[in-house]
Amino acid sequence: MLKNTCNEVTKLRKRQSSAVLLLVFGLFFFNSVYSAHVIAQPVTYTVKKGDTLWNICDKFYGDSTLWPELWEMNPFITNPNLLAPGDVITLLKSLPVKKHVSVEKPLSKLPERAVDVSGLTDVNSTGFFTTRPFKPFGRIYSDDTGRLILHSSDIIYISLNKGNEIAQGDLLTISRTSSLIDDPLTEEEGGYVVSFLGKVIITGHVKGNIYKAEIIKTYEAVRVGDSVIPYEPMSPCVKPRAVENKLIAHIMATKGLRETIGQFSVVYLNCGITKGVRRGNLFEVITESKVKSPHESIRTDVNLGYLLVLLARSDSATCVVIDSRKDFANGASVKGLDREKAKPILLKLPLCPEK
Repeated sequence: MLKNTCNEVTKLRKRQSSAVLLLVFGLFFFNSVYSAHVIAQPVTYTVKKGDTLWNICDKFYGDSTLWPELWEMNPFITNPNLLAPGDVITLLKSLPVKKHVSVEKPLSKLPERAVDVSGLTDVNSTGFFTTRPFKPFGRIYSDDTGRLILHSSDIIYISLNKGNEIAQGDLLTISRTSSLIDDPLTEEEGGYVVSFLGKVIITGHVKGNIYKAEIIKTYEAVRVGDSVIPYEPMSPCVKPRAVENKLIAHIMATKGLRETIGQFSVVYLNCGITKGVRRGNLFEVITESKVKSPHESIRTDVNLGYLLVLLARSDSATCVVIDSRKDFANGASVKGLDREKAKPILLKLPLCPEK
């Protein structure tokens, strides 16, 4: 009997040893595959002739509107539209490089053509929200009018920040950054709203870092001292994309820092690309309500409206309210809409012409 017991113990030890070996092999194999995947992810890119941050973002991430994020990663760049061939730039570490020609995932059973939001808002005037202090490209130094408020066709002078470059004919966006805004829910420090006020064209070089320019369009009141950043056009044609996960977020602030939000308002969410948000996502604005039954109170979501994402940054998203059942405010909760719920909402919007 003792001999049989010893044999059983020996067999048990052999099985345990085999299990340990399999576990070690499995961990080694997993680490090897994982390491190979990480190594396969490029971390730098060598600039070629004709490259801009705009088309580099489109090439690697399928989203050209990420160029401000890439610029922040590479502060040595003086102009995102004038890159020097041979320069090595650092790619965004928080985003995977796209594996296919297109990373867009159209909503099922919806027209593959983009929807036209030009009737809802001017997409080039929407601005954005950032959790980090925003560094401008330069500032409006002075003007020829002597007026407090500047208008289209006014001649202005721009002072570029040290190290930045620009050329005659280049376009710039006039911007203004808000003071630090608290999160409307947590009351902790939230971030800054960068408002787009207008557009200028460089008409000449005066001296040093001072350039002459003409205001060619204004969205809001423009003043001496306002900032300028490189202009990148945004198309009003937005292709719907599925929300990849059951994302719940909230509204941090609005364009113009307004308190009441309604139809066609532009709002900024507290989540962005790192959370899976992409241009073309549709969100439902919700509030919680209690429904009383004979036995208990049931909590249910009440729909207040719908948002369409126009611009996704790493930590925020700029949206337009495409449908509003009633007014709501900063701090309102939003959740990603599934395909079936998104379909009837998006079909109300006009389609962009086929290319």
